Formats: sequence, structure tokens, C-alpha cells
Amino acid sequence: MCDDAAQCGRYYIDRNGFKPLHKTEQDEKAFYDIPEEEPLHTRLPYLDLKT
Repeated sequence: MCDDAAQCGRYYIDRNGFKPLHKTEQDEKAFYDIPEEEPLHTRLPYLDLKT
């Protein structure tokens, strides 16, 4: 059982082979028009079902 929801979510994402949709946090910020000085609180993961 996880105490921290963020850690549990990260574990699930890593364990099941999800990858970030954007290569870097800077690329993701640019895509969503988030200013560089603001923190990125979450990353958008994806799972390639073809492989």
C-alpha cells in the first residue's frame, strides 16, 4: 500500500511501460503554452499498444 498518491501513480506508470508524451519538460511547456518559469506539476504519459 502506498502512502503518497503521487509515488503510487509514478510506480504504476513506470511498471506498466508508460512513457512521457513529450521528450522534455520544456517541450511539454511549450506545447501547452506554460511559461518557462512556472513548474510543470504533471507529465502526460502514453502507452504504445502496437509494440
